[in-house]
Amino acid sequence: MMTFVSIALATCNGERYLERQLDSLLAQTYRPIEIVVCDDFSDDSTVEILTRYASSNPGVFKIQRNDARLGYVRNFEKAMGLCSGDYIAPCDQDDVWRPDKIRMLVDHIGGCSLIHSDARMVDETGMLLSPSFTAFAKKDIEETGFLSFLRNNVVTGCTCMIKSGLLEKAIPFWRGMPHDQWLALMAADDRGIAYIPEPLIDYRQHSGNTSGKVQARSNRGLRSKAIKDFFDERRRTYDSIVENYGVVLRFAEARLSPKAKRDFSRWLEYYKSFSGKRVRLRAFIFHATHLRLFSRNLSGAKALMDLALSLIGDPALGRNERV
Repeated sequence: MMTFVSIALATCNGERYLERQLDSLLAQTYRPIEIVVCDDFSDDSTVEILTRYASSNPGVFKIQRNDARLGYVRNFEKAMGLCSGDYIAPCDQDDVWRPDKIRMLVDHIGGCSLIHSDARMVDETGMLLSPSFTAFAKKDIEETGFLSFLRNNVVTGCTCMIKSGLLEKAIPFWRGMPHDQWLALMAADDRGIAYIPEPLIDYRQHSGNTSGKVQARSNRGLRSKAIKDFFDERRRTYDSIVENYGVVLRFAEARLSPKAKRDFSRWLEYYKSFSGKRVRLRAFIFHATHLRLFSRNLSGAKALMDLALSLIGDPALGRNERV
């Protein structure tokens, strides 16, 4: 008996690209599937397009329209919660799926809780921008531990599929984090994450993207910043991490394994220490010891900056003691 797969499609004013995406979903070679749609109070022709496709494909679509705008994280949570499949694949309204996407994900997920793939990047017209989003974004696919996804998520939601049992661990989603990172965290602490290096979707980049926009990065500003300003900015970043992810830990604590809770707590302690009043040599030893937690996620330059920051201390707290 074939495993039943639900596609959880979140829409909001998606009339421009929606029909092409719906055509690609209906062209999937894998059956049986259902397409569960949550529309986030669109005010264009999105709902009319969905209704037309549902009428032409009876028994395939389930359409729910929100009475008020929920935002993309809550909308995906609602859509996935309405799915009845054994596997659930989140779906954006503006991409195009390869016909064998679902079949490939089903065939390769194995015992893992989540599987994701590479993607081609295309522009608004469908012209190729990059043959590999993984290569473009410099994703470290080899890192599959809980902490690695906490620091740097490499799962792109529109390329992934989860086993339905993961929703019991994941719902409700954390509101301050993208849904794909939240699912990756829960999966990394569950039965793990698998990856397919083939691009199974055309991942569209345009001005209306919620996430994943192509951004040019330059180091010129960093090179020209004063050292003090650089370290002040780094401290503010770490303070923000402590504040935001401390809430995440409290929110998710009951769902995490003992090991994940220990790693999460150590991760927060590491960043919290940058603002603490510490003896400099002891701070240096603390950071030199704990950098091994993040060694695969830190460049050599950033590791040295963090060690230097631990020696400099925080002038805002007064002059640190010297050993």
